[in-house]
Amino acid sequence: MAATNERQLTPQERAALFMQATRQYYQQLPAYTAGAGETISFDIPKSRLLAKVRLMVEATVKVTHASATSYVASPYAPYTLLRRTELSVNNGFNPFIMNGKQAFLYSLMRDNSSVLYPQTSGRGRNVLGLAASSSGASNKVRFVLDLPLTINDKEPVGLILTQNQETVVTVNLDIADPSAIGSGQAGYTFEYVGDVKVTPFVESFSVPQAPQAVPDLSAMKLVQGSTQAITGAGEQTFKFPTGMIYRKIAFLVEDTNGVGFADTDITSNIEISFNQADFPYRVSPLQLAAINEEFYGKPLPAGAYAFDLTYQGMANYGGTRDYINTERLTEFWLKFNTSKAGQITVVYENLTRLTPQ
Repeated sequence: MAATNERQLTPQERAALFMQATRQYYQQLPAYTAGAGETISFDIPKSRLLAKVRLMVEATVKVTHASATSYVASPYAPYTLLRRTELSVNNGFNPFIMNGKQAFLYSLMRDNSSVLYPQTSGRGRNVLGLAASSSGASNKVRFVLDLPLTINDKEPVGLILTQNQETVVTVNLDIADPSAIGSGQAGYTFEYVGDVKVTPFVESFSVPQAPQAVPDLSAMKLVQGSTQAITGAGEQTFKFPTGMIYRKIAFLVEDTNGVGFADTDITSNIEISFNQADFPYRVSPLQLAAINEEFYGKPLPAGAYAFDLTYQGMANYGGTRDYINTERLTEFWLKFNTSKAGQITVVYENLTRLTPQ
């Protein structure tokens, strides 16, 4: 019997063949509605290779104040209308778990981040009315939250094969109280006019007929958010979970009133450390803020910073050179000193390896 000498294709070769043998699909799903404190839940259709889920969130919020004609929005509104966003797969992994503030912070790590900041009216991607009155002024609220499963719009790393009976991808959205779009000023009341409407939109790719053109599906991208208290002035340490490959880290430092720290409120360099001995990143707050503005074309909100390991001349499209593989690390820490108490919110994107499919 003749021996076969068929060579095993590399993931890069499979990706190149996939680009030639597939095509993109856009599919809008039916809209869902819910009120404050309620949850929207739906499954992604079982077809093709899932690349991205977009969520268009729409609401009308009536804002009432005895004398004011406007209100000051939260720096993270209108994303704050989502109390929790979760995209889960029935293989035990949750590619996205984050609240609205964390979702906005994660979304900022991209080119052309200006489109994420809301306008007061119009047909823009994000709209947030700012009117108030003694009888209640109705404000249109609309924003789009992207949940990209792939590492970027070019490479197929992170695609999920939903075209089978075994895989179930579920999205759960907890709707927050409408006051979440405000900045906590006294004397205002916020209420929904009707329910919040969420319209999902799915981007997927056809499954190539040739097996060698099916991309490597053994990696999954995970985005998680976490919040940790800062009990007082002094050294602050956030300890990341180890065992995965990190691509992006964003963090927000706020005082006890939810106001972002000034750069001078962080009284030391900001450091990333491996096993408490190796410090690949050690930079002042002001310098890191300047680097972030260069990366994304717009300053991040007060108190927000990012270590973007995907940037090599363009955000999110660099190679693997600077990824941090923590499989052999016992400690992976973010460290800095502060002059006062508050909290730190951290969002991180990493890759994990699945059983080859």
